[in-house]
Amino acid sequence: MVRGKTNPARAAEYRTSARSQPKAPRPGDKQEADNSKGLRPGTRVRLRAPDPLLDLTSDTGTVLEPSEWDYYYLVRLDEPARHRHVPGRIEETRVICEAIENLEVLEPN
Repeated sequence: MVRGKTNPARAAEYRTSARSQPKAPRPGDKQEADNSKGLRPGTRVRLRAPDPLLDLTSDTGTVLEPSEWDYYYLVRLDEPARHRHVPGRIEETRVICEAIENLEVLEPN
């Protein structure tokens, strides 16, 4: 291996965290079983446990597409959220990247 280069197969190990590991579906848990198949664009979802640095005005949104990371999706929030990722600086955002285990699929109206 060339010094200073990262092996692409190992790079994925560094981008994931314990939070990103999918939970195994429990017997009788329909929601988890549905999530294991993946989410389609346009699916309505609710955030189960938002990031503590994110101030939500709405905890619901729509899946846009899968993220580049396994088990993560880009979600457009119904209302903008305020993100405090740098001390003293707040940004407004409508699109976030969330782990599938943190998304609850909402039933169509």
